[in-house]
Amino acid sequence: MSDDHDGADRAFAEARRLEEVGGAAGPGPLDGTRRFDLEASLRRDQRCFDEALRLLGEALSRAKDARAKARILLNRSAVLEQMGEAEDALAVLQEAAPHVDGDAEPRQLCVLRFNEASILCDLDRFAEASLLVPIVRDQAVRLANQGDLESVLWLEAKTAAGLGRVDEALKAYEQVRRAFFDRQSAYNYALATLEEAALFASEGRTAKVKALAAEALPIFVVKRIHREGLATLRLFVQAAESEALTAETARRLIADLKKDRHGA
Repeated sequence: MSDDHDGADRAFAEARRLEEVGGAAGPGPLDGTRRFDLEASLRRDQRCFDEALRLLGEALSRAKDARAKARILLNRSAVLEQMGEAEDALAVLQEAAPHVDGDAEPRQLCVLRFNEASILCDLDRFAEASLLVPIVRDQAVRLANQGDLESVLWLEAKTAAGLGRVDEALKAYEQVRRAFFDRQSAYNYALATLEEAALFASEGRTAKVKALAAEALPIFVVKRIHREGLATLRLFVQAAESEALTAETARRLIADLKKDRHGA
């Protein structure tokens, strides 16, 4: 979704007006769920979570087929995840799973399994997440989308770190950060940097933490990271330079940056 929230609000207001005017003429080209589902995505992006959940509830009540139900439930899970309700988000993914047809909608299946593994990582359930990683990688390879493959590599880095496979995790993080830099994915680059720093900090490798911060700071400054996110990253750099960054501090900064990102 673009950053033009005002324009999107105007578009949805017009869509609601046209629905009211043309309702008697029957449904338009979109099914009856799409306007609610799409507007919920906007409200999620605006952090109007209660309204997003309300719209998704309305969409689900109108859903006629499994494909629509799966799409709506995946969206609902994403809202709950951004709210910090990881357990509830995971439960909704499990509710969505029977409605996903991997043959008809391979992308939906990939998103389902990737999100499930990612949430399991957030819940520190790394062994469970690791079982899903090869499944997600196989699906991403079939979709042949570079962004999906980079996300899977990031997932591999997280699970390896969580399972104590430090060298494997660091190698993956280095590749992931380079990929995010090349694609100018500023927030993903920043999050991966903080996660790698947390791993170095947990190993007591302060020199590596400082080197990582020194490398990343110019990138943080020139990339499109809004003020609150940049403030979080400056705290990371300051802690790294003073050799005061602990793994616990790094994880707190990661959580703060995730909140900043969703609030951007």
